[in-house]
Amino acid sequence: MPSPTAAPTVSSTVGLKNLVIAPVTADTEESTTYGDLQKVAGAIEATITPENNDPDVQYFDDTEGDVLYPDPELSFTTRLADLPLVIQEMIFGNQIDDNGVLIRSANDKPGYLAHYG
Repeated sequence: MPSPTAAPTVSSTVGLKNLVIAPVTADTEESTTYGDLQKVAGAIEATITPENNDPDVQYFDDTEGDVLYPDPELSFTTRLADLPLVIQEMIFGNQIDDNGVLIRSANDKPGYLAHYG
């Protein structure tokens, strides 16, 4: 009889075929509003990494009574084959001048985006 082996690591596979982004135009406690969807072609790889925080252990009656796990911050990284200037302008907060040249500066402020892939 063959010896049992450990199950392989299970991970989710999410396709990047139809990756789209939309700028967040308004975000209040009541609602969030998004701009027009923009297709991002050429997506090669995407990684989402939680930045784990230590749990807050609460003790009472000389025992561990409760453990509070804070919501983790997420880091999103992607590799793309090519990124059109219009999408770079939206993601990185750059500006495209009248000649169609992307201008980057130290004062650029990236906007908030929603993505779906």
